[in-house]
Amino acid sequence: MTPEKCRIKVMKIIAKANGVTSIVIQGPDKDRVMVIGDGVDPIKLTTALRNKVGNASLESAQKMNNKNEDEEDTCYASSSYGSSGYPQRPVYYKMIHDHPYWN
Repeated sequence: MTPEKCRIKVMKIIAKANGVTSIVIQGPDKDRVMVIGDGVDPIKLTTALRNKVGNASLESAQKMNNKNEDEEDTCYASSSYGSSGYPQRPVYYKMIHDHPYWN
């Protein structure tokens, strides 16, 4: 198999993997592949390449942190009330700090 056909085969295998966003061929001989994505399983990807191509090795795996410091964290709250299909009454409470009974 020519190196070009092998590269094309490797690119097809990597492109089918879940979570892959980009594939970059690197190295002086163009024999290394950098895979960028969210939720890519490096073990499954290496195993698939070994099964289809033959010799494949994982050199490094890193979790990328692309979060900007300017962005605020978004928190979503979920209701702890069960849903019975009927509208629920709102729960009202008030913290009483200066009540004569509690002092």
